[in-house]
Parts: sequence; structure tokens; C-alpha cells
Amino acid sequence: MAQAQALYTVIKTQTQTANIVKDKITQELNAINIDDATRIRIQSTMIDFLQTNLEQLNTLTKELVPKSEDITEEQKAATNQKLDGTIRPVPNLLKLDLYTAAERTRALDMKVVPVGEDPSYSNIAPGLIVSQNPTPGTMVQVVSNDPEQIPQISVILSRQP
Repeated sequence: MAQAQALYTVIKTQTQTANIVKDKITQELNAINIDDATRIRIQSTMIDFLQTNLEQLNTLTKELVPKSEDITEEQKAATNQKLDGTIRPVPNLLKLDLYTAAERTRALDMKVVPVGEDPSYSNIAPGLIVSQNPTPGTMVQVVSNDPEQIPQISVILSRQP
């Protein structure tokens, strides 16, 4: 049972990530000049991959979901909260000013938190982000209905010595 739950989590994360990648690829495909046949082939491949993952998720869900009478109200509430979450990659904030970084993270239901300054980046204008944690591309869960669980990205800003 534990292995099935772990596999379910992996496939669910994979599917969510694939959806994010699909959206990004679709945006990029629309921005470049390629013929419709190539665009359709690429989108078809993405859809096939997503459908395979969804079929695996549905199969595992049937195995993992207990009968509704066996679930307590607390378990239902916890499950609903988890299902409301979205897995998203942390954006690259390096070399952005704090205001721009805050706008980007806010749009993704994340928060940027300045934690310090570093004078060792003399080639970078002061006030720009030189370090962030988590690193760009790290997948984080965003629970939009709970402000206490907003993912925070700690940043260090450049400063003149």
C-alpha cells in the first residue's frame, strides 16, 4: 500500500509538471514560426504523455481510495487541502530587482523574502538578486487557499562594497 501511494505521488507530480511544461511549450510554439503539421505532432505527443499519466493515476486512485464511510472528517479536510495545491517550479529571480521579483513570485502564488546583502558582486548593480533559495526550477507545492503555506523564496541582494 505504501509503495502504491508513493507511486501515486510520483505520477501525480509528473502529470502536474508535464502540464506546466505543456503550457510553456505551447506558448513557445505559438511564438515561433513552424508549420501546422509540426505543431500538431508536438502537441499530440504531449497529449499522449499526459493521457498515459492520467490513466495510471486513475488506476492507482481506485486502488488507494478507501470507501467513503471509512474516512474521518479530519482526513477529508486534509485531503481536500492537499488536492487544492499545485506543484510549480520556482522562477529564476537572479539579476532581478526586488520589485520585479516580488511581482513574478506573487503571480505564481509565491513570496520573495530578502534575507541579506552581499558586497562581493562588484560587477552587478546594487539591489539586484545574486542568490536565491530554493534554486530556480525546484518544484514546490502551492496551496492557494492557505496564506500560511505560501512558498517563500529567500534572496540575497547585491550591494556596493
